[in-house]
Amino acid sequence: MSTVLAEPAGSHMPSVETEDRSGSDRFDPALLRSLSDLMARVLAAEGLGAEASAGLHLVSVEEMAAMNEEHMGSEGPTDVLSFPVDGAAEPVPAGQPTLVGDVLISPQVAASQADGHAGDYEAECRLLVVHGSLHLTGWDHADDSSRESMWGRERELLAGFDMLPPRDAWAPQ
Repeated sequence: MSTVLAEPAGSHMPSVETEDRSGSDRFDPALLRSLSDLMARVLAAEGLGAEASAGLHLVSVEEMAAMNEEHMGSEGPTDVLSFPVDGAAEPVPAGQPTLVGDVLISPQVAASQADGHAGDYEAECRLLVVHGSLHLTGWDHADDSSRESMWGRERELLAGFDMLPPRDAWAPQ
């Protein structure tokens, strides 16, 4: 297990603490740093500043399945879960520390779906970070309209960061 505190460019960026407890050999420190930076950039794009902090946790398939059952009532592992704390739903006074929440990703699940979804493993991980980070800031996909809005924001952010996946991850499957 390792913990790395992101050092995003610029003092206006939220901080992201990362932890790898996945047991996967797919994550090297450079990829983890780039995902942490991406999460900070998404949170900043959603209006959060340097007073905000969040966590990005890579977890095993077994832990993800347990968390999915406990918190979502679904059996089996999923690719990403978000646990908002303060989020951006309520305005926070400038300068007041804000714990936005945590995003959990299963590298093994991401790897198993990457080719058929985002197109490759790193693109899949980036998409999951953006998706999970948007959940922390109040986005949801509970119905068709909100899903289209959230997917549109995912595309917009990834395009803006020049990180669109090689495959259209939002196309009907």
